[in-house]
Amino acid sequence: MYKGFNKIFWGYLFLTFKINLGPIPILPAFVSWIIIFNGINIILSEKDNENFRRAKALVFFQIFLGLIEMAIGIFQLQIVQDRIFLYMTPVGLVLNLIVYYFILEGSIDFILEMDSYFYSSLNSTLKNIIIFNVIFILIITGALAFPHDGILIFGMILIVIMQIVFIYWVRKVRNRFEVKILEE
Repeated sequence: MYKGFNKIFWGYLFLTFKINLGPIPILPAFVSWIIIFNGINIILSEKDNENFRRAKALVFFQIFLGLIEMAIGIFQLQIVQDRIFLYMTPVGLVLNLIVYYFILEGSIDFILEMDSYFYSSLNSTLKNIIIFNVIFILIITGALAFPHDGILIFGMILIVIMQIVFIYWVRKVRNRFEVKILEE
């Protein structure tokens, strides 16, 4: 599980901090989702979990959305980009929120078997991440409906903070499994 959570960590890190070379992404979103997909596969190969199986299906769909987004960006299809952005952004955000939920719930299932104190910490983290992501989705949807740069910037700052919290949390879970490996 250590390797699986490590891949999920790196996938979300690359997803949060995108690097582009002009219009061409050096590490496009779909590659980050593939890394996350591989991490979930590793975890599922070690121990089956319904939440991780659900996350895997949604991540597969996110890979598809990432490919579409990259193709639109590369070919500079501005008319298509404006129309699709209105629909893809909220859909992608909601899917990302659901993936967060399934990864967190699946991880809590594993942690509950190991450490009850760590479990309560993760449970409160799950609630906070979901609340902030719902607020973010509402802000972005509002900003798309009623364009205002200040709202959009605030929403983007909020999502970066939440992605960093989630990345930190995944790293913490990964380290917990590293400690378990060293104890065995």
